[in-house]
Amino acid sequence: MNDKQTSGSPSAWVPCSARLAVAVLMLALSGAGGNAQTAPASSAINQPGNQMKQFIFIFRQGKRLLSPEEQKQRAGEVRAWALAQIKEGRKLDPRILGGECCHVTPDGGSTPTPPISDGSVIAITFLEARDFSEAVAIAKTHPGPRYGVAVEVREWSLPQPPAIPNPPKQ
Repeated sequence: MNDKQTSGSPSAWVPCSARLAVAVLMLALSGAGGNAQTAPASSAINQPGNQMKQFIFIFRQGKRLLSPEEQKQRAGEVRAWALAQIKEGRKLDPRILGGECCHVTPDGGSTPTPPISDGSVIAITFLEARDFSEAVAIAKTHPGPRYGVAVEVREWSLPQPPAIPNPPKQ
């Protein structure tokens, strides 16, 4: 079976199975619904004294192509994983990256690139955890790696505004 489209559109660069996998992942993660943004008030994680930090999971496409059955199974597992995290009181904010991709070069040029290939970032999820070790432990429970997707864990922080120097005294 030919896995690529033949049209000239940017989405033609993406194997159909990869686009389908991303769509299934998006549906599975979005299946957690509006509850993904708000943790239950009774959660032990968000009790006073439990300072939470923000982390990001960066999902990278692997070489493995999944059958439709595997894609369906993965979607169910990802959805169950997301719901379990929400039940534990963790806030999840999943994002799926769009299909069109372009690299802007240092000389000001740009090059359209295949948006999904081995190692490409395909999705990100923001979540809260007490510390880096807990975030890594949570990432290890995600079903993605069993399906050939790598999960990178990083602490997330907002950019700090530049310091404003004290005005000279007059």
